[in-house]
Amino acid sequence: MVILLEDGFDDATFDAWTATNGPPTIVESPVHHGDYSADFSGANANGIYVYKNTAAQSTVYFRGYFRLPSIPGSTYIPVIKIYASDYSSYCLACVTVNGKWALESHSGTTESDLTPGVDQWYCVEIMRTTGNGNGVNTLWINGSQIATRTTETQTVNASEFYAGHLLNTDVTVYGDCFVISDVAIGQEPGIQLFTLINEMGY
Repeated sequence: MVILLEDGFDDATFDAWTATNGPPTIVESPVHHGDYSADFSGANANGIYVYKNTAAQSTVYFRGYFRLPSIPGSTYIPVIKIYASDYSSYCLACVTVNGKWALESHSGTTESDLTPGVDQWYCVEIMRTTGNGNGVNTLWINGSQIATRTTETQTVNASEFYAGHLLNTDVTVYGDCFVISDVAIGQEPGIQLFTLINEMGY
């Protein structure tokens, strides 16, 4: 397992990333894990996000936790994206104008039946594999696969990673606990126990 990035902003900086745009800010609340998270709120012509450049990867996974305090009707909200190193193809997770989680690529969109709730943290993980007509993009929400596209033409390996609020609409997006890896990442350790304790009323 090769970890290309692991950052929950607990040093209160964006130093783990190559660059930011917007800019985003570090906040103490809400957080998913640790002491800080990133606030990607507001409107900017090119979005408000963090960006990481890595060595090119043929198969790569990108995970983050996202929270939306409100979801304006008919608003497209892209939150996490993997680009080929020449930007010729991409894999992206978003909330569509229909209010559903979806997987998007340069060739189309696969919309799920899952509707995000407001003020809830969601574990969002995408995977991209290079291929010529057999490239694969996949989306998991809270550890469950909800969409995949298996016939992508994306022949250039991926090296560009974006997370936050990736459009110029004025919405509020929080992000935390980001990881880029060459193997599947999954949810943060301890999440299942935390959920069980809450359900039991302790």
